[in-house]
Amino acid sequence: MHYSGELHILQHPLEQNHSKNTARLVKQLLPQTIIWPGESESDFAYLKAKIAQEPQAWGCIYPAHDSAIQTGTNPPLPTTRLLFIDATWRKARKIWHLNPWLHSMPCYRLSNISDAQYRIRKNHADHQLSTLEAVACSLSSCTDVTPLLDLLHRFQLHFENIQPRHN
Repeated sequence: MHYSGELHILQHPLEQNHSKNTARLVKQLLPQTIIWPGESESDFAYLKAKIAQEPQAWGCIYPAHDSAIQTGTNPPLPTTRLLFIDATWRKARKIWHLNPWLHSMPCYRLSNISDAQYRIRKNHADHQLSTLEAVACSLSSCTDVTPLLDLLHRFQLHFENIQPRHN
């Protein structure tokens, strides 16, 4: 898979070694992805300083109340460095609130979201996506994301095959 832009993922510490985590799958296909483990502002001090140098070159993909809808040209890809939060929805909100510096950067919510295909973990709503699905949805206007979605499908099949069956 080819994407020349930068991808950064803020990852809640409990996600790092979670067997159902999809951020590591993103990194397999897009090795330039940087995963930043942490939760509080001090955990992301280096990234915060990096973003402060050029805040308009970044875009946070998060459904904040004042976020703009991501379109094919907004933000301009691949020149915008994209930031995602990898956590459960409750923990993602906590990361968002513990890091007010995120609020000063351009923020986007995904558009044209189809129902989540990731069935291994519980979602509270059909539009809640895994990190891999959010990355795929975000990049779909500028690159072929089929390899990401195929990897997710294979990952799910593998995981479902090792789960005990209850009849």
